[in-house]
Amino acid sequence: MQASSPRPQDDIAQDLRTLGAALSDVAAVIGRLTVAAANDDTATRPVLRVAKVAEWLDVSERAVVRQINLGQIPATKVSGRWVVLRDEWLAQLAAEARSQLPPIAREGRS
Repeated sequence: MQASSPRPQDDIAQDLRTLGAALSDVAAVIGRLTVAAANDDTATRPVLRVAKVAEWLDVSERAVVRQINLGQIPATKVSGRWVVLRDEWLAQLAAEARSQLPPIAREGRS
């Protein structure tokens, strides 16, 4: 007996599940950053301390530095200490979120 190939509606359903998961992840990060920004004027500064980013992401400072060293968070050293480049980081987060969307969601509406 031959296995049947997936139906188009199965592909669409999988795309929608992937989209839902990606949007949920992005919404969680944006939600944490929004709450943090509302409670802290640090969010409006062009550079962010590693400790503040760690607090916002609910991870250790070591985890943030590891991500910086891997190139996952844009940063530079100022007086020997890492600072996160806020605008570049937010742009990177947005690009990563878009890349996780299934093709149908990335195309937008005509």
